[in-house]
Amino acid sequence: MRIDVITIFPAVFQEFLGASLIGRAIAAGLLEVHVHDLREYTEDPHRSVDDEPYGGGGGMVMTAPPWLRAVRSVSGDGPRPHRILLSPQGERLDDARVRSLAGEERLM
Repeated sequence: MRIDVITIFPAVFQEFLGASLIGRAIAAGLLEVHVHDLREYTEDPHRSVDDEPYGGGGGMVMTAPPWLRAVRSVSGDGPRPHRILLSPQGERLDDARVRSLAGEERLM
């Protein structure tokens, strides 16, 4: 199985992958994990991935263009990945869902 992770914190994922059960699966050749830095897909000199919300308000939101470029670029490598977006509004990740995802050839 191949997993592609798109993140603004690639070093955090690299550290985690080397010191976990996932690291053992990678070492055994059962899993392939590629970590992609979202900032590599920006076009401004500051490598910005967030902006103020449209219409005002507090906080910041992720901008879509870097995500679109990243997903398109990463998806082009090999079979089309099953895409997962982590969100508070999403489905709960339970054992049944994990078993279902384990059957996928590739996850993003």
